[in-house]
Amino acid sequence: MKKYKKIFSGLGLLSITTLIGAGVVACSRTEKTKEIENNGGASENNPGSNENSGSEQGDKKDLTALKKEVSEAVENLKNHPKYNDLKAKLEKADVTEEELNTAKSEANKLLQDSKAEVKKSIEVISDETKKAELIKKIESATNYETLINIKGEFFPLAKTELSKKVESLEYPDKEASKETIEKLKKEVEALTIETYEAGAKKINELAAALNVEIKEIDELFDFSKLSESARPVEPDQKAKKDEYNSLAKNYFKAKLNTLESATDVSKVITDEYKAKFNKYKDIINSDKFNGTEYNDARKKGLNGRLAKFYDDDHDKAFTEGLLIWNIYETIRPRVVNKIKSYSIITDRENKYIKSKIETLEAKKDNHGWDINKLEMEINKMAESVLEAAKEAATLNVDKIIYKDSEASKKPDKLITKIKSLISNTKSIVEADKINEDAKTIVTKVKEIINLKQDDMELKNKINDLDAKNTDEIKAKLDTLKTEVQNSLKKS
Repeated sequence: MKKYKKIFSGLGLLSITTLIGAGVVACSRTEKTKEIENNGGASENNPGSNENSGSEQGDKKDLTALKKEVSEAVENLKNHPKYNDLKAKLEKADVTEEELNTAKSEANKLLQDSKAEVKKSIEVISDETKKAELIKKIESATNYETLINIKGEFFPLAKTELSKKVESLEYPDKEASKETIEKLKKEVEALTIETYEAGAKKINELAAALNVEIKEIDELFDFSKLSESARPVEPDQKAKKDEYNSLAKNYFKAKLNTLESATDVSKVITDEYKAKFNKYKDIINSDKFNGTEYNDARKKGLNGRLAKFYDDDHDKAFTEGLLIWNIYETIRPRVVNKIKSYSIITDRENKYIKSKIETLEAKKDNHGWDINKLEMEINKMAESVLEAAKEAATLNVDKIIYKDSEASKKPDKLITKIKSLISNTKSIVEADKINEDAKTIVTKVKEIINLKQDDMELKNKINDLDAKNTDEIKAKLDTLKTEVQNSLKKS
């Protein structure tokens, strides 16, 4: 006891109570430290050390809520073809938040798509009141099963309406298409709720395809934009029924009467056929040969043959080979005659130009040409006759002189100007006009010079005439002649 007294007295002001209190606190801190270590660093006096644990619990809570939302969205698609796939994604053991959100979006989209499909299915219904009622039900539907029930509600009516639509399909010949329509009506009758959408789609597409194809055929065989004298004669549908039906447009339309799908209908007139038909039409009605004996009457006959171009050569009197032969051999003799008409061209030059033109006269059935070969030879023929027309015009322009006694003295600048016009012309008609105008200019120049024989100033005025075409040249020569005549009267 004496020993403890000495210790306490040595501590000075510290009392026994104080020391005991300090010991208790120290012991308490030691116990808390052990508790913190055992709990991984978390304690009620150190809330910051418990953040990770709280976050994990929150994440688990959020994912659970999201799973519930996705589950509801997926369950709304019960009985949908993709229901099981979506459910499997939802129930995957390690499913992520991203995967859940994707599944939810997909489920919502599928429901909206299904609504759109059902809406489309009721388009066939003609009763607008009933249709509006059904649309309202479709829009308010919250799940796929409700949509199926709605389909069941309007299904009998939809089938009836679809059958009516089949009856109204615009086949070209109601009598010839009767068997096709009956077959399609039986298909409609056999439709179930599950197959109705596909069946309705087929009929709707068929109806649209028929309208498009008939319009295409009518537009393709439309000759109304040609001059009346070049249009083919269309036989009377009643008085000359067989001849009318033999037209290619009616031949193609007749094919439509037996077709049951939009795909088959769209293949009746192929792009290849349309391209060929239009090319033949362009060749026949080209203005390249205007000015020759190939006139509207000739075009009318060839357009009549084109109106019976079937492409499959089922009629041996109207094969494509014969069409090619008729086009070429109708144009060729008229072109040859035109070249011969330019008497100013030497026989040698004339023969050379004509030698560029091939003949098919004796090869009616075995020429071996196709449309591209025809087009090439037609273009060569057009170039040859234009070459002859330009050559004739040039030779006549070279005849422009001041007076017969001085043939070497010419208005060279004026001649060069007219030859430039010849060089730039693109048609036989234009070349022929320059040719005829050149003959007139020859006469007018001589008449002016004869008024004042050796007047160099007058010759220069003729040579320096500023004009854009031969009409202006002729007009200015007339004006100049009048001026000279008036000046002579005054003198």
